[in-house]
Amino acid sequence: MKKIALAAALFLAPSLVHAEGAPWKMEYMSAMDRMDQSMKQADSPDPDVAFAEKMIPHHQGAIDMAKIQLKYGKSEQARQEARDIIVENEKSIKKLQAFIDGHKQ
Repeated sequence: MKKIALAAALFLAPSLVHAEGAPWKMEYMSAMDRMDQSMKQADSPDPDVAFAEKMIPHHQGAIDMAKIQLKYGKSEQARQEARDIIVENEKSIKKLQAFIDGHKQ
């Protein structure tokens, strides 16, 4: 058992060091965790509504990650892609929310 714990510690140690040295990595992980939790909470019995409910946090996660890229990224190409992702995913969220609102009536 001690060998397994030691092996796990040695395997994880490099990623922990890198995460501590790069705040953007921690922010990405936090954004993905929020997205995952929100997607798990969507549990409509209607498959169409469930799809929309799960896709909204998925798109919000993309927006959150794009904002992190804009905060830390240097590549103008990646920054433009991040800006495009924000615009497109905000539109998708509005459409999905409108679908949910209309479907519940």
